[in-house]
Amino acid sequence: MNRTTIVGVVLALLPSVAAEAADLAIRNGDVMVFLGDAITEEYQGRGAADRVSYPTHVESFLTVRYPDVRVTYYNVAWSKVSAAADTLGRLERDVLPLKPTVAVMCFGMQDGALGPVNEAVLNAHKAAMTGLVKRLKDAGCRVYVLSPPSIDAATTTTAADRNDSPAAYAEAQKAIAAAHGAEFVDWFTASREARAKAVVRNPNFYFTRDGIHHTTRSLALAATLLLKAFRAEPIDVRITLDWKENVLECNVDGARLTVGEDGRRTVYVPNVPLPWPTFMGRMEGLGSDWEAAEWCRYLLTIRNSPPALMLAQEAGARQVPMMAVQLTEGYNLALLEPLRSLEAAVDLANLIRRKNYTRVHCWRDQELEPVKEKELIDAQKTLIEAWNKYFVGYNERIANSPKSFDLVFDVSAIPTMPPPTAPAATRPLPMVTPPASTAPAQEP
Repeated sequence: MNRTTIVGVVLALLPSVAAEAADLAIRNGDVMVFLGDAITEEYQGRGAADRVSYPTHVESFLTVRYPDVRVTYYNVAWSKVSAAADTLGRLERDVLPLKPTVAVMCFGMQDGALGPVNEAVLNAHKAAMTGLVKRLKDAGCRVYVLSPPSIDAATTTTAADRNDSPAAYAEAQKAIAAAHGAEFVDWFTASREARAKAVVRNPNFYFTRDGIHHTTRSLALAATLLLKAFRAEPIDVRITLDWKENVLECNVDGARLTVGEDGRRTVYVPNVPLPWPTFMGRMEGLGSDWEAAEWCRYLLTIRNSPPALMLAQEAGARQVPMMAVQLTEGYNLALLEPLRSLEAAVDLANLIRRKNYTRVHCWRDQELEPVKEKELIDAQKTLIEAWNKYFVGYNERIANSPKSFDLVFDVSAIPTMPPPTAPAATRPLPMVTPPASTAPAQEP
């Protein structure tokens, strides 16, 4: 039987992982709407699987980070009527009946920012953006204006660097937000700065090839910018283990360390937030160098570590060998299995996606496309009511789903082979001349 002993635990040395909802700009009961063009839109057509853009990433993060703050989310972005002026024209039909209290808008790329600066088009965009902000503010919304991102000059369809155009749109939006009491979120500058760092490591790096279709990393960056604007706190679990002293430091109450007779260390950290759901499972996971990775960290640091360690995050799980240098610098466990595919996080992400699919397809495929046959009118009304009930039901399931878990993992030293020893010195054997016969030579 492998007995274990509970050893020293220190909790006061690290900032707490607990997040105070009082600091959050998003309130319990809020209704958040996302307005924009193809960058924001997630709907991919009748019967098609929808994509995941930054609105769903924002929703899934806030859901696990602030489980007691219930928010209803709607994505009303539309790529085919994508300009700010188009959205202003459909505000009364598609947005205001939802009674939003928070509005996030991202326009510009399909207004004209993909081409050279056209003053007439830019001025029309300014007027439409001003109208949107004022109308939403009048309706009681807190408004966040997310600028268009920058363009990867080397990967656009033309060789010219056209970032002067999205820069002009971003500056115009910044001025409009300041003038009318909205908050400006600068995706343009953040994306340029992030790209400048990334190309040093990978000269072929890009966020977008055409200015409209963005990589998951780019959309994750947009989500983190909005989370900062909402004054959200990252998921930042810090675990520091001194291997020699058997002392655990952690910013989570109730963390403990046990040491088995075989030297295996078991770390238990209770009730931590689920990892960012929409980056778990089969979806593209967070990269260690992503800007968003800092928002989902379960950082394990081991001091006085043996040269090599074996890490297992649950009983029977695949063990992961790690070198001491990785753990001395700190390693994010969210990048490893099984945490990367944690069932509760994957299930929650799927619930959020199904809920959003139900709502947007009910709106786009049914409410905005009334049947003409009189025999089907009542049936479509019943169908719309049923889809809306599913939307409400999914919201309840999300609210009742687990948002936290107990992080438990084992760490054990990998035995090292002793260095090979040189053979003992021996006198050289004398040369032996074989006899003429075929009998084997005899050793002296």
